[in-house]
Amino acid sequence: MSDTTQPVRKGANMPLLTSKEESRQFPPVGTQARRQFIVAAVEDFSRLYRASGGDVEKNELLLRSADHLNCSLFHAALICKDPELERLLFDTRIHDLYQDIVMDDDFFRQPLSFVDSVIGGLIRLVGDLGIAGAQHSRLHPFVAPLLRRAPALWESIWNRRQQLVYATQEEHQIVLSPSEGPAHLAGEPILQLLCVYNHFHGARAGSRSAPLSSYVPHVALYYPLSLATPEIPYEIQDHAWREALTCLPEAVRDDSARDALVRSVLMDNITASFADVFFGRFAEKLQSLPDDCGTNFERAFLALQTYRSLATCPLLHGALLAHEIHQTMVHAVSRVLRSNLDAQTVKTMVWADCGLLTGSLLQALIDSTERSRSSLDVYLRGEYVISEVARAVDLLSQEGVKLGPLKANIPGTRFENPVEQRLLDINRLIEALKRHKGRGSKPFLKSMKDGAMAEWWPSMQALQTVQYRLSNSPQRHMLSGVLRQWENLGKGLGLGEEEERKRFRREAAHRCSWYACEHHRSAPDASVVLKKCSGCGDSHYCSRECQRSDWNKGGHKSQCRRLKDIT
Repeated sequence: MSDTTQPVRKGANMPLLTSKEESRQFPPVGTQARRQFIVAAVEDFSRLYRASGGDVEKNELLLRSADHLNCSLFHAALICKDPELERLLFDTRIHDLYQDIVMDDDFFRQPLSFVDSVIGGLIRLVGDLGIAGAQHSRLHPFVAPLLRRAPALWESIWNRRQQLVYATQEEHQIVLSPSEGPAHLAGEPILQLLCVYNHFHGARAGSRSAPLSSYVPHVALYYPLSLATPEIPYEIQDHAWREALTCLPEAVRDDSARDALVRSVLMDNITASFADVFFGRFAEKLQSLPDDCGTNFERAFLALQTYRSLATCPLLHGALLAHEIHQTMVHAVSRVLRSNLDAQTVKTMVWADCGLLTGSLLQALIDSTERSRSSLDVYLRGEYVISEVARAVDLLSQEGVKLGPLKANIPGTRFENPVEQRLLDINRLIEALKRHKGRGSKPFLKSMKDGAMAEWWPSMQALQTVQYRLSNSPQRHMLSGVLRQWENLGKGLGLGEEEERKRFRREAAHRCSWYACEHHRSAPDASVVLKKCSGCGDSHYCSRECQRSDWNKGGHKSQCRRLKDIT
């Protein structure tokens, strides 16, 4: 985009646009005079642009006309609620002219004020007539032509993606209103246009976002990745990611569409480093869990689903391993499941969704044991496979039959069903690795056993306790499948109940006694001081919270009294 000095653009100045002085320049909304005023602005801009022959940079009259038309459309209120204005605008073919201009090869090299004015006008048309129009029974005349040309428009932008250069709010001449404040982020116009077209497609199709064929997802994924430079403030990059992710759910729902998107955006020779940028961003969002879940869980979960779906693409498995994404994800899931967030609406959904990535990596490993006698496709570490499923087993032990059907991923299925299936897959993998004589089998089995040495017995004990409490309940059978598969996992890795119980008993003084605590499986570092239960002196806790949890939920209340009676 050109750096040439440009006339002040009123369309970027929110305080001016909303001022009484500016409004007085326009006839009253809904009147014939207002309609004629807007149509005159369209005709003036069309005439000046066609006369320019595409030479915009030094054409001050055209630059001012583009800005004036953008302001006129802004002041038009909702165009779709004025059928007469809508018809008049449609007859001017301004929607076609705007799209022709954006699709011109040199459009993004034109003065920034011109680019912003044109995109701003198109945003107004698509936003008013597409989104609002889709909510009414009457088919608005703009809808069909805008939808028909949308794929060509965004494919054209995608083909010129390297021309999409970030500009600051000052360069965009954006002046915010006092109500928005200095911390408000005004998104890049191209990002706003993306979101408007995304909602346009979603509203018309009844879906969450635009399909892959629209090319909106291509540009949406590319744009925030292209901002990953030290010169661009983090909050700008973060804002771009939040907006862009809303454009991707439909494109990543289907495996073939997702793989095509990954191949186009993350594996392209022009953007070879983008896979690293993507996984860096994914790791960052995982590290922000569970904090992100507390404010707007629905949005945070949608973002998590989108990141996870892209990362599940087999083309990215090598980069996923290099960035240790699976380990980071397991740590994040553990923090969520050990948090105070709601078990039904947050914990089960996060585990089940992240589990789809684990399941994909496990299946790749199982397939490679059957396909190859030499090397294996190992993209995760065995101890983290065990750790992840152990957190789910612990959640079942704590919440048990109180958990209702899942609300996402596998709607209507109870949480214990995917947990039992995961254990079946892990046990199947253990047997496959034992049969496989090639390189990598024994190290992975050892890694799984190392994880099980820390996780297996505490979770087994918790499950057995729950089963005992439910012994006279018709719900007892609900966890029997999980318990059976957890027993099989221990046997498959060579662990015995009695030996593990004794070992944990010997080491109990060095760990927190609350089984859901992160310090229950292994001894904490020197910064964590364990204190004895003053009642029995047999249990140890790293915090008052863990002591209360074990007293109320872990059965220590009755155990402590028995020990005191014996003493």
